[in-house]
Amino acid sequence: MEFFKRFFSGKKQQEIPKSLYQRDYDRFPMEFEVLVTIVDSNGEKHYDRAELHDISGSGAMFFTRIPEKYHLDQTLHLKIFLAGTDDVRGCIKAESSIVRMQGVNPAVPEPSAPLMGIAVKFQKAFEFERVDRNFFGDIT
Repeated sequence: MEFFKRFFSGKKQQEIPKSLYQRDYDRFPMEFEVLVTIVDSNGEKHYDRAELHDISGSGAMFFTRIPEKYHLDQTLHLKIFLAGTDDVRGCIKAESSIVRMQGVNPAVPEPSAPLMGIAVKFQKAFEFERVDRNFFGDIT
């Protein structure tokens, strides 16, 4: 978690009762892009570009506009792209599982693409990866 301190040195920790969200670590608000790899029951891979909302030592929450692709206990592979790391173009890879899904009320609701909060628990320690500059093309 020392690595993250450089990104939220001035950000205030959210005050949320641990019993409500069952996290063992403090959570920190962040707004990084997340590429989620979802493997469906047929073994097909689907991708979602989502936005990280917060992170802790044991899990995270991100927002998606395609909630129909997700379900509780589903295993996901996350790539969290770290803004401000142009010198190394870094991302953090984390295998996780969904522990909670909740609706989000955005300031400007879009009925055609409602936001859903996906809370995940990390299954393994983070891996750091350098990203090829061509990686940020279209996802198909």
